[in-house]
Amino acid sequence: MTSEINLQDWQQNFISTNLIAIGYNSWLGYLNAIAVWLFVALIRLI
Repeated sequence: MTSEINLQDWQQNFISTNLIAIGYNSWLGYLNAIAVWLFVALIRLI
C-alpha cells in the first residue's frame, strides 16, 4: 500500500511540474508574439 501511495505521489508531482513548465513556456511564447507584433507595428510607423 505504501509503495502505491509513493508511486501516486511521484506521478502527481511529475505531472504538476510538467504543467508548470508547459504553462511557463506558453506564457513566454505569448509575450514573445506580442513583442514581435509591437516591433513590426513600430517599424511600419517609421
